[in-house]
Amino acid sequence: MPGQTRRDRVQWERSWERRFFTPDLKGFTGVGHSIEDCVYQAKWGMIEHVSLLRERSLPVPDENPNPKFTVQNAELRAAA
Repeated sequence: MPGQTRRDRVQWERSWERRFFTPDLKGFTGVGHSIEDCVYQAKWGMIEHVSLLRERSLPVPDENPNPKFTVQNAELRAAA
């Protein structure tokens, strides 16, 4: 887009960014570009996170048959 600065483009791209986490799995967070992407990333990310905890002999929380996670729009920071 003519007249658009790199900062404008980065802010526009970040406006579509979503962050997600689950309170059931301490330390697990992620980023996606849509709700569907977050669901996909969270599903496979939680599986990988638990496998890494086991691999490193760290405590693994009990399995939750109904896991939940929260998706939030990424916050835009004011330009300095």
